[in-house]
Amino acid sequence: MRSSHRLPFVGLFFLFFPHFGPFVQCIGHSPSSANVSEILNSFQIGYDRRVRPNYGGIPVTVGVTLYILSIGDLSEKFMDFTFDMYFRQFWTDPRLAFDKQPNLDKLVVGAEYIKLIWVPDTFFVNEKTALFHQATTENQFLRIMHTGEILRSMRLTIKATCPMNLAHFPMDHQMCTVEIESFGYTMSDLKYAWNSGETSVQMSPDVALPQFNVLGHRQRLVEVSLTSGNYSRLLADVLFTRSMGYYMIQVCCSIDFLSRY
Repeated sequence: MRSSHRLPFVGLFFLFFPHFGPFVQCIGHSPSSANVSEILNSFQIGYDRRVRPNYGGIPVTVGVTLYILSIGDLSEKFMDFTFDMYFRQFWTDPRLAFDKQPNLDKLVVGAEYIKLIWVPDTFFVNEKTALFHQATTENQFLRIMHTGEILRSMRLTIKATCPMNLAHFPMDHQMCTVEIESFGYTMSDLKYAWNSGETSVQMSPDVALPQFNVLGHRQRLVEVSLTSGNYSRLLADVLFTRSMGYYMIQVCCSIDFLSRY
């Protein structure tokens, strides 16, 4: 008898509050956390993170994009520059594909799951030091599409070498380069590409330095031959010109100081 009286009450509720209907339907069709956990756990059955996708077959193509947030220093003394960026890598691993479901065509997971799957052994060839940001948590995530397409995004601060020619100081131009390559995989196993074409390298409009003006940037793809094989390498060049205003202020202040004493 109790259940027979509930139906009229539910009907009257939605009659007076019809806007709750889509909300309830949305809840009913949302993927459960148990289902997502089941998919993630199924990936590990027979999966060997030591083996690259398509092992023995075509090489893995790793797409890369950079978004430079800031450039903190450009040092003539140490011949290096420091920059903060979002570094994103894209590749496909068929072993991580899953059946598409309503409202569930991708999985976004945290940094802890990255340790369970194969990832490219990317490194920065001219890096001096690198900082992985961890406040308030490790600043990286993984997105897995139902097709097996993978995105790994992270925030990094890199200090890299930048050889400078100071022959025309203080009216000089300098070009600093970020070099990206696989540490162990030759081109027969892994190839890099700029994922978004000519717009793969972007820079925040807020980037500014006191001593230099940023003229622009470009991107390149080269093949490097080493004793261990041929490697695919990406290069992102940033062009700087010295700010004469800053230099003149420093010179004038020095002259004024010396003239007083």
